[in-house]
Amino acid sequence: MHIVVLIVQLLVLNTGKQPSDNEVQQLLDEVEKYTLASHLLWGLWGIVSVGSFFHSNICYSCLKLLIS
Repeated sequence: MHIVVLIVQLLVLNTGKQPSDNEVQQLLDEVEKYTLASHLLWGLWGIVSVGSFFHSNICYSCLKLLIS
């Protein structure tokens, strides 16, 4: 069994009731949506960060050291 499924089942069990397969699947679907959104945001942040790094003075200093 996948670790995420186990975590979701434990979270539902903490509510005091036995989770149905439908409840577990519904929570897993929601987790997948937020996981995708998180990955997209971190990817966008990475692209923006690389762009700002190459336009900074620190980058030009690093490139000068590498070329010499």
